[in-house]
Amino acid sequence: MTQKITIAPGSLEESMMAPLYAQAYCSQKYGDLFPDKAAEQVVANANYDFSHIRFKELGVLPDALRTRIISDQIRRFLEHRPNATVVDLNAGTDTFFPNVDNGMCRWVNIDHAETIDARNRLMPQRPRQTDIRSSIFDPVWFDQLDADPRSGLLFVADDVFSLYSPSAVKLLCVSLAEEFPGCTICFDTMSVGNMKRANKAARKHGYSEVKFAVDDVKALRAWSDRFTEAADVSKVPGDIMGSKALSLPTRMMLFSGGSAGITKVVRLESRFAN
Repeated sequence: MTQKITIAPGSLEESMMAPLYAQAYCSQKYGDLFPDKAAEQVVANANYDFSHIRFKELGVLPDALRTRIISDQIRRFLEHRPNATVVDLNAGTDTFFPNVDNGMCRWVNIDHAETIDARNRLMPQRPRQTDIRSSIFDPVWFDQLDADPRSGLLFVADDVFSLYSPSAVKLLCVSLAEEFPGCTICFDTMSVGNMKRANKAARKHGYSEVKFAVDDVKALRAWSDRFTEAADVSKVPGDIMGSKALSLPTRMMLFSGGSAGITKVVRLESRFAN
């Protein structure tokens, strides 16, 4: 029998409970659409009172959709490069690896030391997993990453870049393309119009404001001549749009969210060095 993990009040682990609980909720209710057995396992193993966590389903489904779209991008990448390395930037409570692991890929989580330590107490390390304790914006970790882009190298950032300045995001992405030529970068963002609406609500409720947003995804290719493609891959998967488990208004909400730039996922491709 798995021993329960006690979650101390005020701990970093406690701050991780709400997003993991929301992920587990979507997985338990809509497992075929938003599967996340890893989050379900964390919640099941936690000695914690979840009764005070409240959220509206329509508020967490867009997050589940974003994670599903990025997960599908990782799976497609691994279909063509099964021995690739996937790097999760600001891993936080991400559960990508156990959910997409093909048994051959290598996985690297990058985050601040205290965050890595907290997530490892909740989610034990898996074979072929490496953790790097660093800010993603500190290039010192570049030398710690042992990966060959010719075998496949994918950087993913889920719900990360929005709180950083456009110049910081651009510098990081360009630096990755220069340091690891041939790599692919996948991240989420939103439209400028939606950023303005989100920030209006953020100021009202005292939340952190969004700083990075993108209207024209294709224009990101101009960040550097290292980039060969900038693609919007935000299309809602067909099984979600055709699912009877979700009401028609919910499906239309998710579809319109992609059309309006509420859920926008970007894939950047970089060229190999000559």
